[in-house]
Amino acid sequence: MNKDQLVGNLKIALGRLDEKMASFSGNQARRRHALRLQEAGEVQRTMGDAREIIKHSIKHTLKHSAKQMSA
Repeated sequence: MNKDQLVGNLKIALGRLDEKMASFSGNQARRRHALRLQEAGEVQRTMGDAREIIKHSIKHTLKHSAKQMSA
């Protein structure tokens, strides 16, 4: 898990918590903010997922290339 995935998950969790608090208080502005925070967390987590996929793909490609060069 990289930093973007971790921070994204944290934003999602905080946004959900804030959304619950806003629903108890009836504060619509706070609820909208909470939803935007969750969306930002989803985007950041997705970027982290993409970063991990790219990192593993590069690692696999380099490993495969090294095997072919030594053969």
